[in-house]
Amino acid sequence: GGGGGGGGGGMGTQPLAAALSVTFSMVTSALIILLNRRIIRGLQFPFPWLLTGWGLGVSGLLSFLLCRVGLVPSRARGRVLTAHFFFVETLPVALCTAVGMCLGNAASITVQMSFLQILKAFTPAVTFTVCWLFGLEAASPRVILAVAIIVGGTLVSTREEAAKAVFDARGTVTFLVSILFESTRVVLIQKLLSGRKQNLHPLEGLQYTALPTSVIMLVVSALLERGPFQTSGAWSIVTENPVTFGVAGVLGFLVNLGTFLALAHASSLTLKAATCVRNAALVWIGSLLGESIVPVQVLGYAISVGGFLLYSAVRAPAQAKGKQKSN
Repeated sequence: GGGGGGGGGGMGTQPLAAALSVTFSMVTSALIILLNRRIIRGLQFPFPWLLTGWGLGVSGLLSFLLCRVGLVPSRARGRVLTAHFFFVETLPVALCTAVGMCLGNAASITVQMSFLQILKAFTPAVTFTVCWLFGLEAASPRVILAVAIIVGGTLVSTREEAAKAVFDARGTVTFLVSILFESTRVVLIQKLLSGRKQNLHPLEGLQYTALPTSVIMLVVSALLERGPFQTSGAWSIVTENPVTFGVAGVLGFLVNLGTFLALAHASSLTLKAATCVRNAALVWIGSLLGESIVPVQVLGYAISVGGFLLYSAVRAPAQAKGKQKSN
């Protein structure tokens, strides 16, 4: 089943919808990364569980309201509100989302944004491995070579960072673990949206996953962050910057919606390619914001992107055959 990596199957034949959804996902995810960086570092609001739980809570609420007003046709009526759907289909997505996003936010407190984006070049290799374990991708010598190039480029970038005083080993490991959870999340969402039993609309999928995820985040936040939040007077930061936190909530909804739309209308390869472009842009934005970038980091990242381009070229024919079979 090498051609099954893309969510939505036949929907990928709509090039305009695919291009718009992937572009939307790429732009909104870049904006939320920059905004979270400003909130956590600039406003000195180091509460990633609360911040991410807020964005997911807004996502769940808005998707729920949009589904209830009839904006999208209900494909899930009477078919998903079961214990099996919640514990097997929805809860794992919620757990992977919660852990992945919060570890990423936690790492951003101590690790430079530009280095975080370079590490994300590792994502295609991790995602491929998860897809292979789920039977959604087939391994071949050329695919393994492409993945090895991606990993090699990432290691070049990491080696240079390791030699610098600003390297944070704990933050780096934390971020790598977050990539594993985010990759698993993408695969689970693909299975949720394209499954024969459910075939959910993206807004429905977001509705059923965002609310449980938000609950998990806010419960953990109450356990881990309540004390520091109260003693540091962090509530005053929220009240003094209501627009910033309001935008963070709405942008969180748009980011999550963008992910679901992209996985419904485009293949996973297209989404990951767009993510590489976004990460390259964020590396340069980081340099413009005063973060140090050395040539070997750029070289390592270029190697990773080159490996992913090879990976895309190798996988594209299998993707096309898979779509023809599905049609």
